[in-house]
Amino acid sequence: MTKQAEDHHPTAWYWQMKAQEKNAFWASIGGWTLDAMDVQIFTFAVPAIMVTFGVDKAAAGLIGTATLLTSAFGGWFAGALSDGYGCVPTLRITILWFSGFTFLCGLSQIVRERFVQEPAVSADAREKLAAAGEVPNFLEIFGPERLKTTVLACLLTTGAQGGYYAITTWLPTFLQTERKLTALGSGGYIAITIIGSFVGYLASAWLNDRIGRRPNFILFAACSIVVVIAYTLIPVSDAMMLVLGFPLGFFASGIFSGMGPILTELFPHRMRSSGQGFAYNFGRGVAALNPWFVGLLSAVLPLAALLLPETKGSELPADVAPDAE
Repeated sequence: MTKQAEDHHPTAWYWQMKAQEKNAFWASIGGWTLDAMDVQIFTFAVPAIMVTFGVDKAAAGLIGTATLLTSAFGGWFAGALSDGYGCVPTLRITILWFSGFTFLCGLSQIVRERFVQEPAVSADAREKLAAAGEVPNFLEIFGPERLKTTVLACLLTTGAQGGYYAITTWLPTFLQTERKLTALGSGGYIAITIIGSFVGYLASAWLNDRIGRRPNFILFAACSIVVVIAYTLIPVSDAMMLVLGFPLGFFASGIFSGMGPILTELFPHRMRSSGQGFAYNFGRGVAALNPWFVGLLSAVLPLAALLLPETKGSELPADVAPDAE
């Protein structure tokens, strides 16, 4: 294989990374894996929680919303701290905090603080600010020069996460209540969706570098809409649903591969963590309302139908004026 072919190999980016970059890469994978595991476990627990404790869909959605909202505020707060004190110290603090509640996060701390180092560009930027007598200001992302970028970034993250949370929170319940699948059967469908998500992450990451950030977001958003419509509204067989589970996870999850790059590139370094932290977690906070809205609407619709008058057998009103005498 020629040197040019090696540089364009799909895995060339990994082998060209330095040891410090690989440590950061695997630390990120570990953190996101634990986060995804917590969210996924909750989605499987929703049907059991509703049955065991007599919780309706609106309340179950509110539980998911409360969890996601608090995580959104925590993410923004950590982003603001990172600009002032560094990413790695803030990461250590958050892991120590979370490890008190999750044993696995306590184990992940051993692997991630010891080997991940603060980027040199981050330390240099803080030193230059200090030499100039300035300190990072997390409110700068709302200034006249950055407000438009901040608002648009928030809309982007809200749209991507809103659809994702609604799907992941209610998919197991939908499969069991609407498609009449058992917990074991729905687990198989979820497994296919997870596999599709993983492949979608990889494909989207590659496409972000090949076709650009914006075209990739538009492509995955449009395809997600098509798949969700087909998955929920079109009457299909169980086998076809199983097939559709793969593209559902592929597009709904794969869209997130571009979030890190585009949010990093939108903000200058002195406010990068604040900008990323706010934009991503603002979207997370607003999108966190979606599971509650879905559950609430499922409770409101029957009530609305109950309050409306029965129209069976009634005469349709005449829209044509009577003939003039």
